[in-house]
Amino acid sequence: MAKGTLLDKRRRISDSDKRQLSLLMTLSWCMITASVIFAILISDYRRFENDFQQAAIDIEHRLQSNIRQSEAVLEGFAAFLSGKKQLDDASISDYARKIRQRFPSIAMLEVAEGVNQEDLPALVARQKKKGYAGFEVKAFDYQGQRQWRSLPELRRYYPLVYLSPLAEESRVVLGLDLASHDFLDKPMQRALATGEYQTSVPFKLVEGDDAYVMFMPVDGPEDIANGNTTQFIVLIVLRSGKIIAEIEPLLNDATSVRIYHNDRPISDSSHYLYQKASSRGLPFLSARYEVDLESDRRGFLLSLERRPQLSDISWSRILLAAVLGLLVYVYSKKFILKRYSRDIEWAKDEARLQFLASYDALTEMPNRRFLVSMLESRLEDSGGKLTLAMLFLDLDEFKQVNDVYGHKMGDVLLQEVARRIKKTLRKDDMAGRLGGDEFVVMLADYDSTDQIQQVIDKLRQEIEAPFNVEGRTLRIKVSIGAAFYPKDTDDLLDLLHLADKAMYTNKAGRRNPTTLAAKGLKPTSREPLYIHR
Repeated sequence: MAKGTLLDKRRRISDSDKRQLSLLMTLSWCMITASVIFAILISDYRRFENDFQQAAIDIEHRLQSNIRQSEAVLEGFAAFLSGKKQLDDASISDYARKIRQRFPSIAMLEVAEGVNQEDLPALVARQKKKGYAGFEVKAFDYQGQRQWRSLPELRRYYPLVYLSPLAEESRVVLGLDLASHDFLDKPMQRALATGEYQTSVPFKLVEGDDAYVMFMPVDGPEDIANGNTTQFIVLIVLRSGKIIAEIEPLLNDATSVRIYHNDRPISDSSHYLYQKASSRGLPFLSARYEVDLESDRRGFLLSLERRPQLSDISWSRILLAAVLGLLVYVYSKKFILKRYSRDIEWAKDEARLQFLASYDALTEMPNRRFLVSMLESRLEDSGGKLTLAMLFLDLDEFKQVNDVYGHKMGDVLLQEVARRIKKTLRKDDMAGRLGGDEFVVMLADYDSTDQIQQVIDKLRQEIEAPFNVEGRTLRIKVSIGAAFYPKDTDDLLDLLHLADKAMYTNKAGRRNPTTLAAKGLKPTSREPLYIHR
């Protein structure tokens, strides 16, 4: 089989480049498409985050509105009570009933009176005189079994002296000392210190409902006997369930909701006003919103979290981006590869022209023009000090190979001859094909004619050894002539002409044994070096 030419190698290289270009385009398309999809996802997340923020602000405003409303009710109740010269249960009850009818979230309106320890008996007597026969100041266990417990020793007490509605099950709460319970005493003391409302942590009512208390201090009527002003604490008890019911539809999309009091650590979920947790949504990604609902007070805080859902992703935009990207990819790949293939063909044509201008297409050896050009360059680089031996080779009986076996077989034989010539030479030597069955070899910096003779003998041995070409054994002879630079001539083209003449002398002598005999040689002896003289 014929050896692949240099153009075949170039074609294989260009095909490899084409595959690399195709792979690069595919990777580029994947990266661009992924970037576009990522940008869409970022846009979706920002939209999701904005929507969540707006919903969270709406929830915050609803809760703050409820707190402001309760504060207004509390201030109204305090103002109503402060105008009284004495605690008139009947008038208070009528006022409280109207308030509770208008605001269903209010479970109870209550009044506590501040009293020193030594004044407790007088307070108990006054309350009994008002019709509360079983009235006593007491403490209640809000933990465990929720039983009454002994009253602690305090300097000042704040027992409940009025509550509305006064249902039978609530009557037992009368006399409950607020100061005896830390979760009620803390916000009450802050209210007394600031003169403004304060809220308690959530807790369970006796009836079982979740609730919390809002406190506000108010000065009652002056005691003319001792000149002291009675100090009251007005309270409203708010059912948290009623308040949450108003905003619960807005909480459906939230993954996590916590409304808690900052009198308790966030980890203490037993005093949450409301909590909700869900595992819905995409993991590792969420939007959060936290706000202090009562700003400058130790009151309730709102914490919201929501994870994006699959429904928050713009699948239609992603699909459109992928489809458009694919169409652009297919079109651009076809266009670019077509343009690239055309450029490759131009490059191959240019390479072929350059190749044919300098090399023999069959054997890939330098031609006459390129060989002379390389020699001139080497001579110029050496400063004219280079010595050369030019060998001119001509294959004998090659025409018979073409006539008997065809030109294809002859071409293969020429390629094999070129391969053997290259194999014989040193790295610094050069070889080329002049055309037909003629070759030339340039030996640089030789030491003696004996060295040249050894090269000629080796070339002859290699070329005249049998060839196995496509299953056939072929034999040929070779005639070799030599000329030397600068000994014979300092002109390279003339040197080639002299070597050619020497080759013909060798060919003639080998064809005519009489010529060999005239020289005193036998046909079987080693042939002498045929050089120009």
